[in-house]
Amino acid sequence: MSGSGRQGLGWFGQHVRRRRRRRDARELSTRRIETVWSAFQLAEDLIYARIRDQLDNLVSAVAAPLSALIYLGATQGNKGGLRWVAQTAADLVENPDRDRWLDLMVSFPDAPSVVQMSLNSALQMTDRQRAELAAAIRTIVEDHLKAAA
Repeated sequence: MSGSGRQGLGWFGQHVRRRRRRRDARELSTRRIETVWSAFQLAEDLIYARIRDQLDNLVSAVAAPLSALIYLGATQGNKGGLRWVAQTAADLVENPDRDRWLDLMVSFPDAPSVVQMSLNSALQMTDRQRAELAAAIRTIVEDHLKAAA
């Protein structure tokens, strides 16, 4: 018996394998799009719906770049995705340590200006403002993840 395919699969076996790979690639692409959309909705929630209404202008100024970081974390699947990036953003707001912010810049090489803008805004905030913003980020992200589950 002469096998024209790899591992004796023959033509039909190769055809099935190719179709399965394409289907898997499509499903992965769809999941990425859903993650990006989910992160985009979260970013909108962070900027417009909750923080701007609850906290003052300086705090809402830092919300936009932080939500951009959360969005990037979800789209790049960085170190555990959305929850990790949101938690990191909240921690960094509470304790604006320059070394940790520089580590975050390394994690997001596409967005150093966004990270720098967040750091500068966080450094201008009072301790109370930072604590309120960090709590708001954590709450919004957890609410978002529970709703998505």
